[in-house]
Amino acid sequence: MLAVILSLCLRAFGQSASLAALLLVNTFVSLFAGFMPVPGGVGVAEAALTAGLIAIGIPEGTAASTAIAYRLATFYLPPLWGGFAMRWMKSQAHL
Repeated sequence: MLAVILSLCLRAFGQSASLAALLLVNTFVSLFAGFMPVPGGVGVAEAALTAGLIAIGIPEGTAASTAIAYRLATFYLPPLWGGFAMRWMKSQAHL
């Protein structure tokens, strides 16, 4: 699923890559960021995604933009949406 989201972010910037290449990049980035002693792989994952995308033939600027958009969509924004959902659910007495 994350490789598909990476593909969508890449297409948003006018580039494309095979799903197999994106699966490989995503898997290695997850492994690499997991080894780094940084909470959530902040900064490390973006740099590794950029390097991985460049390695499969994506231009540098597009790779960096794609990495930031991907991390926004999959890591930074979901807690905000969850916070609003939690607040709404508490106000409606669902929790």
